[in-house]
Amino acid sequence: MKSQVLRVLTILVINLFMSVSVCLAGTQIATFVPDAIAVAPGESKQIDIMYDVTAEKQKTTGIAIQIHYNSKFVEKLWLEDTYGEGLVGGGQTVYEDVKDLDGDSGTDKFVRVAWLGIAADWPSFLSLPLKLTRINVKVKDDPDGQTSYITATAQETSINYDFKANRCLLKLLK
Repeated sequence: MKSQVLRVLTILVINLFMSVSVCLAGTQIATFVPDAIAVAPGESKQIDIMYDVTAEKQKTTGIAIQIHYNSKFVEKLWLEDTYGEGLVGGGQTVYEDVKDLDGDSGTDKFVRVAWLGIAADWPSFLSLPLKLTRINVKVKDDPDGQTSYITATAQETSINYDFKANRCLLKLLK
């Protein structure tokens, strides 16, 4: 009887600690600025990705983001002015989005960029919100369609953090 009570109390204490850690979690947010751009065929435009955290503790272990695009609309996508602290992957490689990671059938490729803060103090040099990177997008001379989206997904977030992102509409000028 005493061992059963002890077992139940142990389970309750473990559940309490697990619940508290989940309650303390927040959301890591990537925001495209601007969230809509008018673009002419063959033209290049720039979009910033801003980063913020909705939690009391804003320092995390980092984040890995995938930036998705439609290769029938976008000729080239590259990153510049990327925040350097903890940068471990810089978006140089283009991947095929064969698993439709962003749930948008209109995108077919992505690049990945990641930051790591081993001591759970990332970012430690700047306050939030901060600019993670600048996306350069060159639209094809003869793009497929009148609109397309740039989207973001998280490959990895900090433990117990969700991820949220808006998307950026590219609208073709006539």
